[in-house]
Amino acid sequence: VFPHFDNKKKVIEEILRILKPMGRFYVIHSDSLKNIAKLHKKAHKSIMKDKMLTDKKIKCICKKAGFKNIKILNKKEYYLLSATKK
Repeated sequence: VFPHFDNKKKVIEEILRILKPMGRFYVIHSDSLKNIAKLHKKAHKSIMKDKMLTDKKIKCICKKAGFKNIKILNKKEYYLLSATKK
């Protein structure tokens, strides 16, 4: 559901706030970002604009929020973002 949030920065900050110390944050999708974007373009107009942030942008937001150990795997078969609360 992460691509569908309007204010992804605020969502990341709230997730950090409610996690316990050393808690993990994951965004997992069973397809690549490229394929997710294609799917959204063909979908209902209410989600056509929903996009995932670039790897660089989401890493920056996570880091600024206070996450560490930020890892992104954007493979042909899946997408995975993981981060740990300090």
